[in-house]
Order: sequence, then structure tokens, then C-alpha cells
Amino acid sequence: MGAAISLQSWYFEGDAVWAETNYTDAGRGRLPNFYARLKAILLSSEKIPTYDQFLNGSYRRPLVNQYVYGYILITAGYKRFGEKFWATVIDDVSEFPNPWRLESAFKRASKMEFKDFYNETFENLKKEWAQKTPGEWPAKPYSEEVNAQVFGDDSYYVSWDLNNHHSIMHRSKSSETKIAEIPYSIDITRVDFSPTHAIYNELRPDWRISPVSISVRLMPSIMNCVPIGDLVKRVRRISLLSIFPMAVSESSQTSKDFIIRTSTPITREYLQQSLPRISPGESWNSISTGR
Repeated sequence: MGAAISLQSWYFEGDAVWAETNYTDAGRGRLPNFYARLKAILLSSEKIPTYDQFLNGSYRRPLVNQYVYGYILITAGYKRFGEKFWATVIDDVSEFPNPWRLESAFKRASKMEFKDFYNETFENLKKEWAQKTPGEWPAKPYSEEVNAQVFGDDSYYVSWDLNNHHSIMHRSKSSETKIAEIPYSIDITRVDFSPTHAIYNELRPDWRISPVSISVRLMPSIMNCVPIGDLVKRVRRISLLSIFPMAVSESSQTSKDFIIRTSTPITREYLQQSLPRISPGESWNSISTGR
């Protein structure tokens, strides 16, 4: 009862975290995320928060809870003064409980002021973390390149960054060229290439019934229909396909669309039979098979 009156909550919670970390293979003290905010506080400021700030909180800056700084203090006490140190302090506190008993009992057991112990503990922790922290990394613009395919000395891929939309890019030994921007979703879009054309899928709402969004936009090769996987095999009834020549010219910047309406699943074999009907030189219009 005397200990409950005289001790702060950080002692009980810190001791609990220390026990689970010391006596088991788990424990919050083993988690890097457990120290994340405290590490940020110590390394981002020259001044360490005072014991009173940790104890009472601060209106100016968010501080860690009693679990974190309590565990740090309990662990430091065991490391510095031995395994029986805190038991000695608790026995002293229980003899004459009062709100200031912890600090006086700590001084009798350790021969040093509690606040000196507190300051040294967090100064040493700050120095240790500073030594392990790498220096500032140079800023690098964020970008991604996906769906790359190589054809001899040329490669095609989809690229985007924080300032540009998703685009099909062509890279050779001597240059890198943007072919066209495409609507792209990393979750559902798949892009494949042949030496002359590209194929990709795009969810597009139905023009009449907007919830019906089973339209799929493709950019297939006319001369050599590349495999497009299980995604196309699952598309039924209405598919919007788009022929996109892999050439950089004013006339090829816009893909050509046509509609295939079918009551059967669209397979690779079906595309191979349907696509040769349209050649690059003729007008591309809607075609329909089945219902």
C-alpha cells in the first residue's frame, strides 16, 4: 500500500515492460516502434524534456507515455546499480510512504540524486542513438518504372513520378522518349508489349449505366498478339479495345478504339482471330460478334 501511494505510474508500467522484455522472447522493449517517438524527440532537439514534463505532460510538444520513459529508467537502474536495486528502493519507500519518498529512497540506495540519474540516462541514450543514426541522405525525386520489356537494344516500360502522369516510355542506347500518357492503376492495370504495339487494360464506366464498369481498354499488337493473361479471360460481353502503334509521331499519339461485343469469355485465341481483321491502313470501326 505504501508503494502504491509513493510511486508514480511510470514505475509500475516501466517495470511491467521491463519484466516482459527481460523474461520472455517478446516484450515491447524489443520493438523499434516502441521507441520511435522518443527517438525523434531526443534527436530533433538539443534540449531533453525534463522529468516534470514527462510526468505532467506538455502543451507545447507531444511526449511519450509512461510506458516508454518508465521502461528506460527502470532498465538504466538495473544496468547501473544491479538486479536488487529497485527492490531496495521499494522497501525503503514502503517504510514511510509520501509523494517525495521515491526520490529520497533512490538517493539512499544509489548515492546520487534522482534527477541527475534521469538526465544522465537520457543524455547517454541520445548519444547512443545519434551514433547509430546515418547522416542526412540526399533528396531524390520519387519515380517508378514498371512493366518493362526488352526487344534487342530497345526497351518499353511504364513510368510516372509526382509531377507527371503514367506514360509509356521507350528507351534506347542513346535516348529516352515518352510515347504517350495512359490511364493506369497499379492495382488493376497490366501492360504488355510487342516490338510494334502495346496492350493494356483500363476500367471504364459504361456510357449509359455508370455502375457497369466491365469495359476493358487494351492496346494490342496487330501483327503479333502478345499473351494478356487471365485478366482478359475473365472479361465478358463488352470489351473496349484500343490499338496503339509504338511509334512517336503526331499521327500515332492517339490510340484507335473498337468494340467487341460477345457473350463468351475473351481469350487469347479469340483476340488472335479478331484482331487481324483490322489493318493499320484501314478505318477502324466497331465490330460485333455474338450478342
